[in-house]
Amino acid sequence: MKEGEILSNKNIFSIEGKIYMNTKTAADLWDISSKTVTKYCQQQRIKAFKDSSRKWCIPIDTIKPLNDSEIKQLLILTLQLKNNPVLEIDYNVIQTDMSNIRNVYNYLAELGYIENFNIDRDESIPYKVVLTIKGINMA
Repeated sequence: MKEGEILSNKNIFSIEGKIYMNTKTAADLWDISSKTVTKYCQQQRIKAFKDSSRKWCIPIDTIKPLNDSEIKQLLILTLQLKNNPVLEIDYNVIQTDMSNIRNVYNYLAELGYIENFNIDRDESIPYKVVLTIKGINMA
C-alpha cells in the first residue's frame, strides 16, 4: 500500500503503512455523532492527529471511548470490588466482557483515572488497580 492510498472507501486511508479512519467513519462504527468523535479527539480521549489538511486521523483499531457516565460507573464498580472482593462483576453493567477488560482499564490508565498497572490475570484487574485522585474525584 502506498502513502495516502485510499482503501475500500474514501474515509479509510493509509499513512506510513498504518491504516486510519476519519471522524465520519469512527462515528458510523461507534454509533455516535461526528461531533462527539471530534470532541474525543480534541480532548485526547482517543489517540488521533490532524493531517496536513487539518482532518483528524484515527487509528483503525481504536475502540470507542467510554463516556463520562460509563467511566464514573466503572470507577464506582472498581471501588466496590476493592472494598468487597467477594463481589463479582456483572459485565452487562459495564457493557463489556472479560476479553476486553484489559483494554478498558488500560484506557482508564491513559486518561489518568487509575495508575498504570502490571497485573497478569485479567479477572484480577478490577480488584487490584489503584485509582488516582482524578479517578476518586470522578467516582
